[in-house]
Amino acid sequence: MGDAAGNGGMKRIQKAISDHLGVYVASVQLGNSVAEDAEDSFFVKMNEQTEMFAKIVREDPRLKGGFNAAGFSQGNLLIRAYIE
Repeated sequence: MGDAAGNGGMKRIQKAISDHLGVYVASVQLGNSVAEDAEDSFFVKMNEQTEMFAKIVREDPRLKGGFNAAGFSQGNLLIRAYIE
């Protein structure tokens, strides 16, 4: 909670995975900014976050054929909720 998809640490992980595996990596940001994304992890209900995540995934043409997912902490729970 309180982390954000666009913070420096997450960007480094995204780049490392992309560079090492040679794959497209989507770091899904639910808020309109890094600050809002971090705030949303505290104040937006998990069901709403899951709906927001699903919409972003559906709208990304590079994910339409299926994808592997990795999440850290609350992000992992969000991915699990999306799958279920």
